[in-house]
Amino acid sequence: NSRTELIELNSLLNSRIEKDKEWRFVSSKLTGQNDGIVKVGEKESLSLRCDQCSNTGTKNIKIEIYSALKSRYRYLWAQTDLAAKTTALYPVRSLPVNNTALAPSDFEKKVIYHTRPEQFFTQPNQLVFYKVNKPKSKGEPIKFQDLTPVNLVKMGQPTTVILRNGAIRLETTAISSQSGKLGQQIRLKNTKSKRTIIGKVINFNKVEVEL
Repeated sequence: NSRTELIELNSLLNSRIEKDKEWRFVSSKLTGQNDGIVKVGEKESLSLRCDQCSNTGTKNIKIEIYSALKSRYRYLWAQTDLAAKTTALYPVRSLPVNNTALAPSDFEKKVIYHTRPEQFFTQPNQLVFYKVNKPKSKGEPIKFQDLTPVNLVKMGQPTTVILRNGAIRLETTAISSQSGKLGQQIRLKNTKSKRTIIGKVINFNKVEVEL
């Protein structure tokens, strides 16, 4: 009896198909099968074809298996996800919806593979600028769509203004005429000159003005 080699589908695809080194085939399955195992006989050879493996996403891959004894081909189809390596932030506890800004200590980093890595929020040091807009369960990664910016500057409050002109950096204080979130342009009134200035919110009670 000839021997049959059993090859795990994910391993086969990752070892035989050229792709970006930070990418990986995951969740692979064979059409019409449940075990994800490719069976290759002792006198059989196989080749793989993926016409759209230059980008991530769900792929259909053709597997050609040629039998030298029978001088004929048999074909299998695999459906798989070509995913990119990324870092995701996972809550260490359930997060309710409230007006409290998030804290890095509420999250842990995990390396994952996903077909759409761009949707995950990956900067733990910037979590303090946001709050969740829907309840998040422990172990559920945070996406950009889950977050709403918090007001870093509140109307009528004293605010530090950083004035920049090339290498020159000066600080003064102004009263904000409106509330603002990270990156927003807001109006403020200089407490000394009483002039109105416009600056970009860069942190809690801190605005930057380019001169």
